Amino acid sequence: MDPRKVRVYIKDTLLKSYASKVSADPARVFRVLGIAEGTEPTRVFAKPHGCVLADGRHIAWSKARDWKGTLMSLHERSFDKGTPHAVVLTELGTGFNLPSRQAMVKDAACKLGIEKVIWLD
Repeated sequence: MDPRKVRVYIKDTLLKSYASKVSADPARVFRVLGIAEGTEPTRVFAKPHGCVLADGRHIAWSKARDWKGTLMSLHERSFDKGTPHAVVLTELGTGFNLPSRQAMVKDAACKLGIEKVIWLD
């Protein structure tokens, strides 16, 4: 294999499924939101990751740079089907550690009826 293609092969072929499985695990999100350990979602989503709890609360999580799609997905998934409870955004190194950027995202979430926006680094 061409040495220039090795990195792409490793990243896109070998590590892609591992990264998806790790980020899809709701355990960390549940801990941050104070949801009891062992709670099983009634439905699970991917792209962006999310779930529905037995009480009808909808939760979504993604990297901060994907905030627009995550908020809109949560709104769409919960429209007339439950409560858009929370969004958890991670990897703030892309400028989302600034209070002004976080305020903008929280304002959008408020307008969509999302109860909580949590920032994790």
